[in-house]
Amino acid sequence: MWADIGMAKRVVDAAASGAADPHAHPLLGVRTDDEDGVIRFSATYAAERLWVLAEHRIDGFAVLPGTAYIEIANAAALRGGLGASVALRHLNFLSPLIVSEGRSRQARVTLSPLADDGYRIEVESRANAAEEWQLHFEAQIGAFTAAPAPIEPVQAEQTITAERLLIADRGVDFGPRWRNVRVAARGEGVVSAEFALSKEFADDVRTFRAHPALLDTAAATGLFLIDADGDGGVYAPVSMEAVRLFSALPAELYARARMVSAPDAVDAVFDVDISDASGAVIARNPRGGVSAYRV
Repeated sequence: MWADIGMAKRVVDAAASGAADPHAHPLLGVRTDDEDGVIRFSATYAAERLWVLAEHRIDGFAVLPGTAYIEIANAAALRGGLGASVALRHLNFLSPLIVSEGRSRQARVTLSPLADDGYRIEVESRANAAEEWQLHFEAQIGAFTAAPAPIEPVQAEQTITAERLLIADRGVDFGPRWRNVRVAARGEGVVSAEFALSKEFADDVRTFRAHPALLDTAAATGLFLIDADGDGGVYAPVSMEAVRLFSALPAELYARARMVSAPDAVDAVFDVDISDASGAVIARNPRGGVSAYRV
């Protein structure tokens, strides 16, 4: 028992300092492997050290964006041997991971083997060792070997204001990495948009294969189909039912969204395809994968 406590303390210390592995993913940290095949990662999250927190604030609090969990899952699965092409299913965003100014939280990512291959992933955090772990996200992730179907051409001729994706009424204070929308246009029930990180942040994609800021704005492309004036209200993307990642997101990408269910008093649902400059599909939210709720 005492040996386990000492080992746990060394893991926490290493996660806080990053000394155990200078090449560790910043959202994963230090890796430990159990005899039963469970893989755990331990890191310390602080807005001062993680742009993904510093640049995503709600009411002044640093809040881990939902797409950061996709990045965490993708990075963990890659280290768990699943390869670069994966599918996430049964995604549950259970509680926000909030970090107060000047504070930090211990984060733990757990991959538990599934009987039919792949892993169940859990993301938890706590303020200190005296607290219980709080579960923020869970999903199942596995290798995806099928080739992606090509993206259907979009007849989108009406140019629209790109700032709609970062509308202030969504209540989120976005940092510069989220200001990546170049142009967007819509047609009947479909919309296309182009995104790119500024040059100073382009190297992010070397570390973040599912770049949380790019994926966040690209996944929200469907919001361009919702009228935001008059009584239309303001909608914010809040959930994803399924995500397929075929390769790493480049610093410049394109998205196409198709409305699955028209917006009502509560929500709207979209399919989203993301491609690179050549048109190759690199990510997909299939079968009404993105839901936006009126806020």
